[in-house]
Amino acid sequence: MLPLVIGYGNPLRADDGVGWHVAQQLAAVLSPDAATVITTHQLTPELAEPISRAGLVIFVDASAEGEPGHVASAAVPPQEGTSLTFSHDVEPQTLLGLAGALYGAYPPAVVVSVAGRDFGYGNELSPVVQAAIPRALAAVRSALSAHASQRGTPASFAMPPAAEPLGPSGGHTHA
Repeated sequence: MLPLVIGYGNPLRADDGVGWHVAQQLAAVLSPDAATVITTHQLTPELAEPISRAGLVIFVDASAEGEPGHVASAAVPPQEGTSLTFSHDVEPQTLLGLAGALYGAYPPAVVVSVAGRDFGYGNELSPVVQAAIPRALAAVRSALSAHASQRGTPASFAMPPAAEPLGPSGGHTHA
């Protein structure tokens, strides 16, 4: 079972789009058999099914809390007794619980968050969040490597030390 990386947020709200940037840069360097990478505006119940089939899920998102540019990584436990009466936007722990309730399985999960500075309108990341992308990529790479070593398989990716940033549509951004 392949790991699943979900970069989410709104790429039209400045730093809220950092999950997209990280996921797109990761997809550019990952071997196709290393992980599945998804970008999405928000976490929705429909993601429970691919989550249930993953060997690991890594959620990558912006955070409105903390020192701008700070990268944090934490395990995500599933929410027990997940109610099916929620709206379109759900939390990672809710999706894990839903995957277990509907499909009988949920993988270990990690959230990698980058504290943002600017959540206003715009498709450019603030300089401090742009500078944090290599650290966020390293956190994702670390989780993927740990998962691969637990399974006894080599991690099949090459991460350049500083990848050129990608825009929300996958194109390169220019400052």
